[in-house]
Amino acid sequence: MISLDMLIIYLLIHPCTVFLTMVHHLFEYSHTIRRKIPLLTLCLQLAVANIFYRGCDTEIFSGYYVTGFWIYFPVMCTLCLLWEIFDAINTYQKIYNHKSKRSIRWYGVASGSVSLWTYVSVSYFMGNGRSYDCVFTYDNLTANILFYTTILLVLCFSYIEYYKWGSDGPLLGNYHGYGSGSGYVSISESDDYYSSFVNWGTTNRSIGANSVC
Repeated sequence: MISLDMLIIYLLIHPCTVFLTMVHHLFEYSHTIRRKIPLLTLCLQLAVANIFYRGCDTEIFSGYYVTGFWIYFPVMCTLCLLWEIFDAINTYQKIYNHKSKRSIRWYGVASGSVSLWTYVSVSYFMGNGRSYDCVFTYDNLTANILFYTTILLVLCFSYIEYYKWGSDGPLLGNYHGYGSGSGYVSISESDDYYSSFVNWGTTNRSIGANSVC
């Protein structure tokens, strides 16, 4: 039998343990999302748009703007794709080393493709499509649809990576626990915590009894 003080300690510590575990996995999930956002290429895109594409409505230079766009934009997309694939594979080899090399490579390519699409849609959304509007007719509704669809894509892809592919767990998590990229805090593990408290209390009582005798 577990004593009342052991039960009180368990009831106080266990919810804190579960809460801290959930916070930890939420923090790790946010890192997974962040890795899908190509910050470097987006910063370069913003710099190019603000420096070189301020007056593309001028007819004299319109041809130069169009030519420049079709030179720099494919280069930026290629650099973004190659760098994001390299970075994703390198990161996966460190944090998902239980996965096969083939699986890591394919998932790295998929992650890089998501990052590339994020670069295209976000760069079209920010700054009212500056540099794009020199070549295409900018549409605010299309920009908003692409932007928020991309957010949903990044969230879903990151969820599958962290809670499914990275952990080999069920896609929607454990009904009796809390999904994670590195494991699950389930009822069975909660019972282990409970058993450890029982054993700890029993051992202490035995030691106390022996010391009295």
